[in-house]
Amino acid sequence: MIIDTHAHYDDERFDEDRDELLLSMKEKGVEAIVNASASLKGCYDSLALALKYDFMYFLAGIHPSDALDLEVEGNFDEIKRMAMHEKCVAVGEIGLEYHYDFVPKDVQKYVFGKHLELAVKYDMPVIVHDREAH
Repeated sequence: MIIDTHAHYDDERFDEDRDELLLSMKEKGVEAIVNASASLKGCYDSLALALKYDFMYFLAGIHPSDALDLEVEGNFDEIKRMAMHEKCVAVGEIGLEYHYDFVPKDVQKYVFGKHLELAVKYDMPVIVHDREAH
């Protein structure tokens, strides 16, 4: 059995043939797919994919490169709400991204900590992104 534990099928690069590609997965031996969210929009899109395909699951979280998404009031409440969905299997993709300078390190650390608190509170696994931050 093959399980793809880290996919990004919500990415716009799949817009043209996403349905065809995903529907072909079972015949290729892929039994399940976990779609990793990166942004708040990605969380919504990943949830929509998980609802559309019975073999898809998703992660709820904000990638460190998009950590500024959580400066908008209420956005973290949306992440928490999505994390409680039965098709959400972990908090992620969260962490620290120091290779690029998209988001200040202190903001990334704060957002990472908020996600870890959520995971601990609800006893959920986390999928961590760590690039040049360890």
